[in-house]
Amino acid sequence: MIKSSVVSKSSYMVLYMLCLSHALLAQSLGRFENFHGLSQPQTGDQYFEGEGYDIVIKVLPYTLDTKGMTKLKRQFGFKEINPSIDSALDIQVFRKQEEQSGVMGYFSLYIAPSINTTNKVIGFVRAGSCDIELERFFVKALLSQSIPYEIFTSPEISDIDFVGRTITLGSACHWMSPHNIQCPNLGQMNWAIFNNLKDAEAFRDSRLTATKSKDLINLKEEK
Repeated sequence: MIKSSVVSKSSYMVLYMLCLSHALLAQSLGRFENFHGLSQPQTGDQYFEGEGYDIVIKVLPYTLDTKGMTKLKRQFGFKEINPSIDSALDIQVFRKQEEQSGVMGYFSLYIAPSINTTNKVIGFVRAGSCDIELERFFVKALLSQSIPYEIFTSPEISDIDFVGRTITLGSACHWMSPHNIQCPNLGQMNWAIFNNLKDAEAFRDSRLTATKSKDLINLKEEK
């Protein structure tokens, strides 16, 4: 009985530690639970998908003097737009919106303060609607170096966690971008995770509208 009691307590302790580790992980991720990130080691650039946003953190190989700012605006499609100062972050940001494939697209480009003469920009693209608070949340995390490493995955994949369900893919599949996988001759899919149904449905509808408008698309079934 004594031995049995000891084993039982050990088992409870292991189970408790496992539950605690999962709880701490969820707490550390917070809203980042909806994000997926990929890194490009050669350039230092990072790519993310989060709640319908395609996000890029890009390291600039030039300084942001007058000439550099002109190059930046041309490179990211803000040629005729001047930056404003974000009231919450107190940093420069470009914003614009334009219709593409029948859907309004929203574009933001934040300029991070220079660190050791290295300049970075954080670009956001989203179809259908924008969420300024989510953009600010992400930029703050970058500036405070608190983007959790748990959201990053290796470019090589054998299985994925698809909304809490593990799907085995094999070595033939690869990431096209965050939350976007391609398996040659088998298809390609992308997805986004939201905290509420309304935002998820709005994003789904905007992507469907944009996809149906493309010339090379032949819609077989919609349900």
